[in-house]
This record gives sequence, structure tokens and C-alpha cells, in this order.
Amino acid sequence: MSASAGLAAAARVLAAAGPFGGPAVVSAPAGAWGAALLVGLSLGLLGSGGSMLAVPLLHAWVGLPFAEARATSYPIVGGVALAGMFVHARRGTVRPWKALPFVLASLPCTFATARWVAPHLDARVQATAFAVLMAFAAAQMLRRPRAAPAARPRGTVPATGAAVGALTGLLGVGGGFLVVPSLVLGVGLDVRAALGTSLLVVALNCAVALGATWAAGDGVAVHGDLALLFGAVGVVGVLVGARLAGQFSTDMLRRLFAVVVTAVAVWLLGATWC
Repeated sequence: MSASAGLAAAARVLAAAGPFGGPAVVSAPAGAWGAALLVGLSLGLLGSGGSMLAVPLLHAWVGLPFAEARATSYPIVGGVALAGMFVHARRGTVRPWKALPFVLASLPCTFATARWVAPHLDARVQATAFAVLMAFAAAQMLRRPRAAPAARPRGTVPATGAAVGALTGLLGVGGGFLVVPSLVLGVGLDVRAALGTSLLVVALNCAVALGATWAAGDGVAVHGDLALLFGAVGVVGVLVGARLAGQFSTDMLRRLFAVVVTAVAVWLLGATWC
């Protein structure tokens, strides 16, 4: 399916009434379509970065309050991760038992922070923390990867799992940029298996965070129509990005992603404090 045909099909589907009784997605701000496409392009070009962009774009571009942007990101990030995980599972690159120590540490922290901590944090504090995390991720992308990183003690895996769970519950970040190196260096998976397994971890964390958000009962809306939009149009972006990826070097793509993430982080801070 071509990108143009995919976009037309997505438009026809999304022209119907929005899910969960919401309005039609095509009535959403025009910026929502561009934001969804940007998230998909990031995933198609680099295989990551979608969750890092989804929350700030929903907040600063589409105009959702930060709490609603965070909550709406859970089905978006979790759905994309689940779809990617099934692709990896068909290739035999998902190792659920290897990820068990990570998951057992991560899920309780995800639920606890999404249920009892995030609802009580000031939105500007959360947005600022997200921008700082984006700057950190951009700096990591600009660093030259070391040829042979040293293995870490296995005890660091639960600690990293707890940290990723807290980030997911507090900010809506999938945390793949932390999960993958932890599975490689702490568990001993090869990079491909770590990538596939990390998607399972991200999907589980997002499902738990979404359940915790609903359990909190604080009236934070999950915009199902926007989640569907980001999922459908994001797939088109993935198709386009995957085709373009072969035309650029990995280093160039990493630098481009770092620039985009930094720009969105600055924009997020401006939208939050100005």
C-alpha cells in the first residue's frame, strides 16, 4: 500500500464518529494530523522516538492539558508498541521470560506513580520534567555509540525497570531508550531481541498506566479519537519513514532526531511557561 493510499484510507476511517462516543477526529485541530505524521515518521526512520514526541505534541501542538496528553499517549504508545512486538514475535526476537525481572520491577512503579503521584503534580512541573528528559535523550542520540560497552550487573535490571515504570506513570514516556540497553547489558540479549522484547515491556507499562489513570477517577479524559488518529496516520508516517530511512546514514538520522527532539522540548517549555 502506498503512503498516499494509506492516508486516504485513514481519512475515510477517521471521518466516522470518534470512538468512545467522541466527536469525529477530522474535526480535531489541523495540527493533530501533522503531529501524528511526525510521530510515525520518527518511528519509521529510527524505530523509536514516537512516545518521546507524542506527549509534547499532544500538549503543545494539539492543545490538550498536560494530564490529558499524558493519559491519551498511553493507548497511542502502547498500541504502536504492541503492533511492533507482534512483528518481532513472528521473527522470533521477543524473549518474555528474559524480561521478567524488568517487568516485575516496572509494572508496580507504573501503577503507583500513575495512580497516586501523577494526579497530584503540577502540570508545569510535569511538562518541565518531560522537556529535561527530552534534552537528555537528544544528548544521548548525539553521542557516538561505544563499540563494546561493558556488561552491567544483573541487579541493575530491576532498578532500571523501576525507573522506566516511574517515567511511564508520571510522564507517559515509553522508555524504550532505557529498556533496550538494560536488556542488552544486564540480561545479555542481542540488540534485535532487546528491541523486540522492549516493545512488550512498553506495551505492558502503558496498559497498566492507562488502567491506573482510570482507577484514579480524577476526571482526566483519554481522547480515544486522537489516539485512533495518531495510530492510523502514524502508520502512514511509519511507511513513509521506512522508505526514506535507506536514503540516509544512521548518524545523520540520529542527529536529525536529536535536533527535532530538542526543538520540541524548547517549544514545550515555551508553551508551558510563556
